[in-house]
Amino acid sequence: IGQPFHALQGSQLTRLADLMDPNVDIILISPFQIEKEALQYYINTLKAAGAPHTEGRLVVLVPENSKRLPISLSLTKIILLSTKMLRVLASMAKGKQCYIVPEICGPDELYLASKLNIPMLATEPRLCPALSTKSGQKSILEAAEAATPVGAYHVKSAKELYVILARFIVEYRDIGKWIIKIDNESGSRGHAVVDVLRLQSVTEPGGLADGTGVVTVDSVIRELAESAGKRIKILNTTSYPDWQAYVQVFDSVGGCVEAIPSRIIASPTVNLFIEPTGAISVQSIVENIFSPPLSTLGSIFPQTSTPHQALRDASVSIAEAAFKKKVLGFISIDFVVFERQDPLTRDKAMRMWAVDMDL
Repeated sequence: IGQPFHALQGSQLTRLADLMDPNVDIILISPFQIEKEALQYYINTLKAAGAPHTEGRLVVLVPENSKRLPISLSLTKIILLSTKMLRVLASMAKGKQCYIVPEICGPDELYLASKLNIPMLATEPRLCPALSTKSGQKSILEAAEAATPVGAYHVKSAKELYVILARFIVEYRDIGKWIIKIDNESGSRGHAVVDVLRLQSVTEPGGLADGTGVVTVDSVIRELAESAGKRIKILNTTSYPDWQAYVQVFDSVGGCVEAIPSRIIASPTVNLFIEPTGAISVQSIVENIFSPPLSTLGSIFPQTSTPHQALRDASVSIAEAAFKKKVLGFISIDFVVFERQDPLTRDKAMRMWAVDMDL
């Protein structure tokens, strides 16, 4: 936990873009005092884009007990433990049409909304655990009939993971890399990558596959079980310093595994808003910048690598399926765009997979 978690709780700063609507006022609650220069950067950017009277429509508040309480507490819990902040929020919201936009929706957020008597624009907490995990998102993508990678979901343990990975590696010899995701992690924090070329049971089958020279499921399982720490690359070693630490969490919450295409052209993200009425609007489409690979460093707007209409149609279809499962508010959908060659005609075509969602 520590400072990175504290900073993560301030990630809603980009929500200030809603000030582009002259009818919107924002109360931004931060767990720490935001630097004046950082805040001014956003305000100046909004002014340059034509947002009217931004300073008069923005209030930034810090709970009075934020420095006294453990840094591991969520911002919502800190607000609930700050009576002065609760009184200020109740007073500012009185007589106004307002709603709460949480980063993550859970029981604490629901209690805060109830205590302030302010509606919350988010998916119900009772639905979030089932839909917001890496495996749970699959039900939304399947309902939308979206194109997705070859993969397995709701994998319960590392032992089961090794068996599934081995079967995939043997069956899909044209896939060179596979990505493992811990179910309850966000972004790329819980990602690990298997490079098939690092497996001796694949590159040197004569020595490891009972001397037959054939890659077998059993030989791959055996190598993964014995040497996974050397063969699988963890992307976020700050959170998971070694394979043992990774497996400990994976075994407790589960995860999934998916194919990574070999000729990736782009990795765009579509940000959408689902209104309580079911109306859907595309807020933005950006191209992700990765450093290191598969770990998002930033994004480029506007994206130009993928046809806009194709991304819009696919993402709106997924958002419609999400709304049918009672998902509301802001969501993000990650895609990977890649080039695939027809094995018969040798013709190349662009394809797109939906690979992740943030609810």
